[in-house]
Amino acid sequence: MKNIGTTEVKVGAAVGFSVLLLVVTIIMLGGENSFFTKTYTLNVAFDKVESLSTGGLVRLSGYQVGNVTSIEFSEKEQKIVVSMKILEKYKNKITTTAKAELRTQGALGDKYVYIIPGAEPGETLKNGDFVQAESAEDLFSSITKRGAEITKVFDILNELHTFTKSLNHDGRNEKLMTNMTKASEDFQKAMASLALTLQDLRGEDGRNIKKISKHLVSISEKIDNGSGTLGGLVNDSSIHDRLKSILGGSQRTELKTLLQTTIQEGKK
Repeated sequence: MKNIGTTEVKVGAAVGFSVLLLVVTIIMLGGENSFFTKTYTLNVAFDKVESLSTGGLVRLSGYQVGNVTSIEFSEKEQKIVVSMKILEKYKNKITTTAKAELRTQGALGDKYVYIIPGAEPGETLKNGDFVQAESAEDLFSSITKRGAEITKVFDILNELHTFTKSLNHDGRNEKLMTNMTKASEDFQKAMASLALTLQDLRGEDGRNIKKISKHLVSISEKIDNGSGTLGGLVNDSSIHDRLKSILGGSQRTELKTLLQTTIQEGKK
C-alpha cells in the first residue's frame, strides 16, 4: 500500500506540474493580452454609450490597444464615464490632443471605443486621465435625424416612377423614341445639306469666297470715293439737302400732285 501511495503522489505532482506549465504557456502566448503585459487606465466621459458594454474593444487608429473595464454614471458631470485598460506600450501615442468616440463594428452593431491621435503635439496622458470625447453619429442615428430629407428622396423616386410609368402607357415610350430618331435623322440631313451649300459657296480652293470678298471691297471703295448714286448720297451732302427740300413743305405737296397726275394719265 505504501508503494501505491507514493506512485499516486508522483503521478498527481506530474499532472499538476503539466497543468501549471500549460497555463503559463497559454498566458505567455497571449501576447499583448497576457497577464504580464503592463497596462494603464484612461477614462472618457460620453453623453451616451448606446450598447457599449464592459470588455468592449478599444482601438487606436483602428488597432486594438485595450478593453473597456467599467462603465459608470457620473452624478457630478451628468455623463457616463468609461474606464479603459490600455497597453502601456502605446502610452506616447495618446496625448492631450487625442479624442475618443463610439463606433459600430460588425453586422450585429457592436460598439467599441475608437481613439483618434491628436493632429498636434500634446502631453502624454497619465494613468487615470481623461481623453477628450468626440461625438460621432452612427448610421442609424443619422437616418433618424435626417428622416425628413430621406422622405423627400423617396418622394422624388415615387414621382420618377410615376413619370416613367406614364411614358410607357399605351406605347408612348416607343412613339417618343421613334420621334426622337426621326428628328435626329432630319437634323443630320439638314446639316449635310448645309455642308454642301457651304462647300458650293466656297468653291474649289475657296475661289468663290475670294471673288465675293473682292467684289465687296470694290463696292466699298467706290462708295468711299463717291462713285455712283449710292456714293453720291453718302458723300455729297448737297444731294441730301435737295432731297429734303423736295420732300418737305410746299414742294412736297407739288411732288405729290405731280405723282397723282402721272398715275391718272397712265390709267387713261
